[in-house]
Amino acid sequence: MGLFLLLRGGPLLPLSILLAGTATWPLASSQAQMSPGELKKAGDRAMQKGEMKKAVSLYSKLIATDPKNPANHWARASVNIRLRMNSAALHDLDKAIELDPGMVKAYMNRARLRLKMRGDCKGAKNDYERVLELRPNKKGIREKELPKLEKCAMFVDEAEALLRTNDCGAARRALDEALNIAAENAELRMHRARCAVRMGDFQVAMLDTRNILSKDKSNLEAIALRGQTYYMLGDTEVAVNHFKEGLRSDPSNKKLKKLYRDVKKVLKRIQAGENYMGENKHKEAADEFAAALELDPNHPANKPMLLEKRCNALVKAEEGSAAVEACQTALSFSPDDVNLRCLLGDARIANEEYEEAVREFERARQQEPNNRRVAEGLENAKKRLQMSKRKDYYKMLGVKRNANEKEIKKAFRKLALKLHPDKVPESERDEAEKQFREIGEAYEVLSDPESRGKYDRGEDVQANQGGHPGRGFHGFPGGFPFGGGFQQGGASFRFEFR
Repeated sequence: MGLFLLLRGGPLLPLSILLAGTATWPLASSQAQMSPGELKKAGDRAMQKGEMKKAVSLYSKLIATDPKNPANHWARASVNIRLRMNSAALHDLDKAIELDPGMVKAYMNRARLRLKMRGDCKGAKNDYERVLELRPNKKGIREKELPKLEKCAMFVDEAEALLRTNDCGAARRALDEALNIAAENAELRMHRARCAVRMGDFQVAMLDTRNILSKDKSNLEAIALRGQTYYMLGDTEVAVNHFKEGLRSDPSNKKLKKLYRDVKKVLKRIQAGENYMGENKHKEAADEFAAALELDPNHPANKPMLLEKRCNALVKAEEGSAAVEACQTALSFSPDDVNLRCLLGDARIANEEYEEAVREFERARQQEPNNRRVAEGLENAKKRLQMSKRKDYYKMLGVKRNANEKEIKKAFRKLALKLHPDKVPESERDEAEKQFREIGEAYEVLSDPESRGKYDRGEDVQANQGGHPGRGFHGFPGGFPFGGGFQQGGASFRFEFR
């Protein structure tokens, strides 16, 4: 008697009719029930049609069903090779060889992948030698592949031995030869990059670390070395960013933490100096550049750069002798640098070495006859030399040439107080009067913007005879700023310009 099923609201139907409808269920359900042989055939058909992703899916189900069959791993490896999924293909080839140590085609493909993907010439050589053990007459291996790989392996062994003795020069040559064959070997590239940094060949180090990181962005050794290379090239901020990026991946990495901390200190000083320069605080800027240099005094790129920055800051601060010393030191590292030669000329002017300043600019002119900066500097040095033969109003008041109005007035008041008759002995009053007339003349010129401009340009300037209207002495209504006067012949007098 047949089995029937009562449908709600309908007639009784035979169960066989209802089950017949399952023939139309999706393929995915039927795949789950396919035998290993059927899965293999389906995977082969998908591969022949170029449906590679479907083939990988089918072969993966085949391996899950029959994991001990080496042919299944080989089948999926073949698809992964065509998809350029080389890491997955290597994994499948390793498994296929483990299950069948005599599978020649697996050794052949693994040898090619080892060399192409990892630059593993020793591993590839071992695979080809195994092929020859299995098939001694296999064409192309003995004549073509093995000689190349034996040469590569020899250079790798040589490089490793030289690296153990810290002979980077010879090791570099061996590494170059090995990488001509095993170009994708990240370990060899790291060795060469480290040697390149030690030898000062930073461009090679940059190229090698870029190659490594293009294939493995998480390689912390390559990130650290690339950051160090940027730092050695003087790109301090870029170096700090590299170390920071590496620490995002591994915050506890001791090497990256130390590099980040040390280089950040240098960067902080450099940036502080540049900020001070922007604020016209040139002396403070010079101190920051000096502090940055002290942190790494032998840096190949930063040392000349920081010496030049310090030289420039001290020139602008008119720190004469210190500026000359700093600029001379900077020029010793870059003797052909015309800009540094000009800065040294400016420093000598600030230090009142006018004849030497003229000579510095003349040397610069010999290097670059048409350089406008040189021409202007030479003209200024000659003018200052000529001006040095007349009264130096700035020196009289004891101020720098870039002193502002407030500083000039303060200096004059201080000197005037020192020369006050109540503070000068009777025997010294004639000399005090003379000095007061001199500082008065200096103040008269430097306190007036128009007169000061002419003086600075080397033009003839005459002190205002008789002072400004309404003033006994320019800047101080009523005459001598502190009251009183010198007694001469029983009569008192005030200093006036005559």
